[in-house]
Amino acid sequence: MSLEKNTEEKQVVDCVIKFLNSDKQNLMNYCYSSIRSNQDNRYFRDTINIVNNDEFDSLFPLVSLVVLTANKVECDSLNYVVSKQKGNDLKKRKEAIKIFENVDWGAPDAYLFKMHSVYILHLHAYETGANTPGGSTDLVRFVSNNPFIKPLCIISFGICYGRDPHNQNIGDVLIPKKLYPWSIGQKIGDKGLSIKHDNFNFWLEDKFPGSGIYPILNNFCNGEDGRILTDSIELKKENRKNEKKCVFSIKVVWGSMSTGEAVVSSQKAKKEIQEATNNEKELGGEMEGYGIAKECIYYAKVPCFIVKAICDWGVCKDIDKKLEEKQVLCPENLKDRLQAYAAFCASIALLQLLNSEKEKLLSLDIIKWMGRQRGKNSIKLYDYVKKDVIIGNIKKYYRIDEKIAYKILRTFTENNIFKVTEDGYRINI
Repeated sequence: MSLEKNTEEKQVVDCVIKFLNSDKQNLMNYCYSSIRSNQDNRYFRDTINIVNNDEFDSLFPLVSLVVLTANKVECDSLNYVVSKQKGNDLKKRKEAIKIFENVDWGAPDAYLFKMHSVYILHLHAYETGANTPGGSTDLVRFVSNNPFIKPLCIISFGICYGRDPHNQNIGDVLIPKKLYPWSIGQKIGDKGLSIKHDNFNFWLEDKFPGSGIYPILNNFCNGEDGRILTDSIELKKENRKNEKKCVFSIKVVWGSMSTGEAVVSSQKAKKEIQEATNNEKELGGEMEGYGIAKECIYYAKVPCFIVKAICDWGVCKDIDKKLEEKQVLCPENLKDRLQAYAAFCASIALLQLLNSEKEKLLSLDIIKWMGRQRGKNSIKLYDYVKKDVIIGNIKKYYRIDEKIAYKILRTFTENNIFKVTEDGYRINI
């Protein structure tokens, strides 16, 4: 084993030992026991309200954002944190959504939760990775092909590996401004990986310059300097009968990330990936971002961003064995517990972001579309308009017949998107 590899592994082991010796170990255990039983069952998922497929799908026109998760810990952690938000209305679709025409395989679980007056659709991928069947690429295509889902943005959410255990911590949240794909658009030679040309790298802000989302993200993170978020949440104790209010302190950073179609568990691979990104400052790596970004940029034409928290360092995946060799006590299922802690940190950061920018991130595109129309069919926040005007706009926007347009209007009014008065309908969002 080389001195360089020895140094890398020592830094990782020391970082995890420091984590386990801090009060964050208790936080980690509370996060894990909030979503998993001692037998590693996903017991929290079974507490979510299940609704019939038709009722669930009828709320698609109220979806403002789509969030994609790729593994079970990410999925359950996000849902748990959401469940603690006031008025969340968290619900699960009775059946997974069929996204392939002739087979049920690859179908994602689907959840909805409410923030303010709109819903967020959470799709949990059948497989991790971007281009796996039922992975993130297929989910973006499902969203873009569904005429009733018109999100302002698509978010890739979850966990990632960090670049530098000496300067980063487990639970740090990374929001990339640029993505480096190490498994696509690369030359593999004797000297390692090299980027064919910069078109394969994605500066997300450059691809959607008019969206206004990326300056919001930059400000939220305080740029590359990062910022510390604090929040508290009720978490389950080991017996899952009682809860304890736990305080989180989370660093969020804006920067660059690598992305690829494989789990990285190699110091050599990490070094080659870093060198392939021209040695620019790279915060860490993940698996789904490039596929989501490519689909959003070239097909869906919908802005996207990534929110992921560090759960490991891309090396020492057998960290529990390394700790055992050093006679360091650690809880069972340590890797899952670290993932849970990281996913809880990412969940808290995401919800803080959405709440802090609710006017810009939590709105319905159809309302903006109606407001952009000129002439007698224009609908503004302060306008009172007749039902037939709204029906006409809904028919145009979704390209549907009048019968379905009336159903959508009923969904809007039942959820207070439109307020009905003696003078007519008025936007209430």
